[in-house]
Amino acid sequence: MHISWESGTSGSNRRTFCIAYLRARGLGFNQSEVDRLAVDMILAAVVNFRLLWGIFFPTGGFAGQIEMKEALLELSQLKEAVEGLGDDLEKYALLVDETDVWKCIQDIDLLLDLCTKD
Repeated sequence: MHISWESGTSGSNRRTFCIAYLRARGLGFNQSEVDRLAVDMILAAVVNFRLLWGIFFPTGGFAGQIEMKEALLELSQLKEAVEGLGDDLEKYALLVDETDVWKCIQDIDLLLDLCTKD
């Protein structure tokens, strides 16, 4: 899934994946909801792999690479940045199109910068 999720131009694979998911669930959707779901999945991946794995798992992947205090600080910064998106659909689209999830897992500032980009 990673290769298909991360590849494609302008977030097209992410949107295709989200549309398929929403259809399979029998949910109605528009472009805004598709982009919001894609952003939700991007955030979930970064929080899970960078912060949760970094704190809770002793070995493997990103395990043990972050202290609780730092993780809470990053989570707070991410919350503030995401709240700053508001209802700006262009900002959601930018995140879907430009986020490299694996790079953001390694450097959360990349994601924070995208969230606050004007």
